Amino acid sequence: MDRLSYAFFLGIPAVVELWRALRGGQVQVRLKHSAWALGLLILLCGYWHWNFFHMHVSELLEQGGAGNIDSHGNFTEARPVFALRTLLFYPAVLLDDQAGLLPGLLALIGLGAWFFRPAGKDRVLALVVLSSVVVFTLIQKKQVYYTLPMLGCLAVLSAVWLVDRRRVGLFLFAVVCFGGVHQISLRMLERSAPLPGEMSRILGASFFPTAWVDREYPQARPPLWLDLPTDEILAALPPGEILVFSEDPVWTETYAVLHFRERMPVRRVWQVVGNPQRAFENIHSASAMIHISPDTNPGWPRASEIKAALITENPTTADQWALGEAMAQAEHLFRPAERFVWEGGEALIWKSRTLD
Repeated sequence: MDRLSYAFFLGIPAVVELWRALRGGQVQVRLKHSAWALGLLILLCGYWHWNFFHMHVSELLEQGGAGNIDSHGNFTEARPVFALRTLLFYPAVLLDDQAGLLPGLLALIGLGAWFFRPAGKDRVLALVVLSSVVVFTLIQKKQVYYTLPMLGCLAVLSAVWLVDRRRVGLFLFAVVCFGGVHQISLRMLERSAPLPGEMSRILGASFFPTAWVDREYPQARPPLWLDLPTDEILAALPPGEILVFSEDPVWTETYAVLHFRERMPVRRVWQVVGNPQRAFENIHSASAMIHISPDTNPGWPRASEIKAALITENPTTADQWALGEAMAQAEHLFRPAERFVWEGGEALIWKSRTLD
């Protein structure tokens, strides 16, 4: 859905402006120019968008009327169509994660002030915002990043309103900038400006209930721990093929394997859960397995843990390979060799006993 969203941001305002232009005369000239623009758009982007729409039309229709689905086809979101939290979703995420309270309020004021100004060149900016919010509100699938392209238009509309306020506008601009810096500092660095506790929380923290917004894609949050001691792990690995099993939400198997492959381009490094066939076939011949866990003192992965991870990864193929049983049977082939404690948990290298 997000790949086609540009049509709502550009197509609807373009049609409105064309209609207004045709009312002003020179119909043939304006239609000719519009035809050239449309032809150029089709030439440059038509095939890509047609191919995408052709491949995903069923998914688009399902999400447009029934909400979000995950990569396995399961519905993960169901919002009542006419509920207030559904109708106000995009204004809520604007005030919550897209812009924050003070910048978001300024954006709404700037948009509202447009209705009371004589129509000018900023009409297109307002139409981009209004058309996108209306269309995406009617679509059942809600995502915080769908309306991110309208933030630039809101910034310009807000700037116009501030300029009209003259000296008061400068003061308000300073207040909004202060609030914006404060909320980023509080959410990302967990450090606030010298404000009273309740005021600091209101101006910086997310205050909407989760049901009203989308916390899956936060725009500002404390940094995730990425300081896994990879240099020490690489130095401790024996020669040969390496398996990687990760339970960490940041250093996932995919991320960890890509990192280790870049650092060891001539070595074979495979995921366990992400590549169950390879792990099933090579567990008995691998020289070591890296186990990345958010816990301390992790033991050898149990069959139930492997099974649960496979179901989470892809439930349709979880039973294709008896990976959990194979891993349980291979436990006696490995011994815990090196432990690396880091702020996100612990990484443990299991070395093959054949190397002893």
